[in-house]
Amino acid sequence: KTILLTGCAGFIVLIFKAYFEKKKYSIIGIDNFTNDKSYKIKKIRLEILNQYNSFSFYRIDITNNYFIRKFKKKKINYIIHLAAVAGVRKSF
Repeated sequence: KTILLTGCAGFIVLIFKAYFEKKKYSIIGIDNFTNDKSYKIKKIRLEILNQYNSFSFYRIDITNNYFIRKFKKKKINYIIHLAAVAGVRKSF
C-alpha cells in the first residue's frame, strides 16, 4: 500500500515513522521546505525518514498544479495531509 504524505518534514511525521515501518507501507513524502527558522530541523527530520527503505521524497509545493499532475497516475491508497504554515500570522 502507498501513502502520500504532505508536510513530511514537519514535527508530527516522526510519530508516524515507526507505524509505517511496522505496516510495510510505501511512503511518498512531499514538502516545500519553506525557508524559515525551522529549515535545519526539517532537513534532520528528512534524513530520519530517508532511513526508511520505502520512502521517496519530492520537494513540491502542494498549491502548485504540477503537484496534482505529478501524482495523478501513481496508485495511492491513502493521503495523510499534514502540510501547513506554522504560525497564524504567517498563514495570512
